Amino acid sequence: MKKICLAMMVCFSVSLHAAVPTLKEFVKLSSHEKLIFLQNEVEERTDGPDIQAYFAKNRELMPILFKGAEEVAKVWLDTILEGDYALTEQEVTVRVVALLHLRGEVYGLQVMAAQSAIQTGSDDCHYVERKDQWFGDGCLFGAITQVFYTDLNGEWLESVDYPEFND
Repeated sequence: MKKICLAMMVCFSVSLHAAVPTLKEFVKLSSHEKLIFLQNEVEERTDGPDIQAYFAKNRELMPILFKGAEEVAKVWLDTILEGDYALTEQEVTVRVVALLHLRGEVYGLQVMAAQSAIQTGSDDCHYVERKDQWFGDGCLFGAITQVFYTDLNGEWLESVDYPEFND
């Protein structure tokens, strides 16, 4: 009986290990498969110094992150911006929330996209077209933010939450 259990445990551990893709295999997965893997299989590292050190060594990833953030921001046009919000002329910014890694290899990132915005729903918040600006005490300035998953190629995999306005 113990031999069978031992054999089953060995088989189980081998099949579990075989199910974890290498980084080269991960790149070939569909967006949905990448997302499932990032959500369920990797460990998150959220400490600032580790993230900063990682990007100091991998500077080429920053333009890729901006590409993902811009894709997320495009969706805002059909969601949160349908309401009482307007974006400012400032660019979309990104902040890495977590490195998603397994066995010392980073597979993806959890990133926050943000863009300065104005909550315009108050009666005392008006847009003056000739000045291309919002005016009034009722205008609330802040940012629209959203957290999303991306692979190391900048492919936007899925948002973690809905976009929201933060003042």
